[in-house]
Amino acid sequence: MLLTGGPPAPLRSSFGDDLFLRRHRGVGSPIANQLAWLFEGPLPAAGVEALADRLAEGALARRADRALVPGARGRWSRAAHRPAVGYDGEVAEHDVLAWLRARAGVRLDPAAGHGWELATADLASGGAVLSLVVSHAVADGGAMVDAVARAGAAAAPLVPPPRPVGLRALLLDGRDAVGQLAEVGAWLAGRLRPHVGPRPSGAPRPSAEPVATPSVEPQPLVEPVETPPDWTTPLVVLELAASDVDRVAAAHGGTVNAWFAALTAGVAMRVLGEAPVPVALPVSTRTPDDPRANATRIARVEVHPTDLARRDLAAVRARSRAAYAALDSHAREPLPLALVQMLPDAVVRRLPAPPGARALASRVGELPEAFVAAAGVPARSVAAIAHHVGAPVEEVRAIGGGIAAWSCTVGDRLTVSLAGMAPHLLLDDDALAGPVAAELARWDLAGRRWGTR
Repeated sequence: MLLTGGPPAPLRSSFGDDLFLRRHRGVGSPIANQLAWLFEGPLPAAGVEALADRLAEGALARRADRALVPGARGRWSRAAHRPAVGYDGEVAEHDVLAWLRARAGVRLDPAAGHGWELATADLASGGAVLSLVVSHAVADGGAMVDAVARAGAAAAPLVPPPRPVGLRALLLDGRDAVGQLAEVGAWLAGRLRPHVGPRPSGAPRPSAEPVATPSVEPQPLVEPVETPPDWTTPLVVLELAASDVDRVAAAHGGTVNAWFAALTAGVAMRVLGEAPVPVALPVSTRTPDDPRANATRIARVEVHPTDLARRDLAAVRARSRAAYAALDSHAREPLPLALVQMLPDAVVRRLPAPPGARALASRVGELPEAFVAAAGVPARSVAAIAHHVGAPVEEVRAIGGGIAAWSCTVGDRLTVSLAGMAPHLLLDDDALAGPVAAELARWDLAGRRWGTR
């Protein structure tokens, strides 16, 4: 009877939450997601403070609690921490990216309920910039957009449940540990049981038809460099006319999503000199009123040099559709997720790191008006970026050594943000800007870089 009625059941951390939380405990470097608004005029402090107040009442205001029983998943509970808004005076427009990097470097602590921060600065040109940084453990891009849109619309927030205490917390964690052990047991039984009949879903699949070797080789635009000790990940944020991108994508048999995957792959080919490039495509599994911190799966599509040489978005789109459809039938990981979550940090730290993507193209999509004007004034454009906070050069290279990109649309302004995760090839922002400009020129497009007039 203690487990029925009364307070709601705990919101358990997912496998993805767990991986990102461990990074705050030293198993890798923390990952911070950042959304940045660029305004053409001043931003009233009252609007920024009101936004911070509303965010402090919603889904971002959560604390990561360790389970009391070994084997149980961690819990998310409501956090009372309302971080103070950072006001940084005036920033020159050419220093916007440097300011965003500095703001993303904040040390967040989800275990203490400090999972996000809001900051703003005036631009010397007369505009303003606003930054929201959230630990990836606390929210993926979809959760961030949902939380801000709810705050901007003064809609009912998704409030994490209160923290269970005493015997109730112990019994709830015990029940979860039993469920986790049952899942591991079922997995072990399936592995040990002699197989008769059709091939199980986890067995190797027949190899696909061989793909013809592309006849067009990528032409790298960069040379290896000696990485300085103070190296930081190069960033390029561009504004494009969304209508131009729509027109180009349609003219070449694709959509904005297919174009974005092709653009990211093209930049990666130019930087790495490798082909074809497998592009990771994050896919949201978030449902309405979904309280999960991370609700994303990854589809993977190969982009070939011939696709780019022919500007064939129809082929990229078709492969992307197949990759999305295959998500539901993918075999599970070699170890069940429940088992990985049960392992202590010391063991997980010794597990081989999963291979990183050579290219990631995360399309955040068209942002709702409530999000765009969440601080009381509509933004000119919005950019999304992810940062590996404090990661040494060796870790950045191990992540994949390629290109990570994000895209958002506000009205007729589409932003593309690209990060060069290749310390051995890309020295700074300008080194990345060259391959990006070359790929845009392939599509007869040009963009305005954040940080320029």
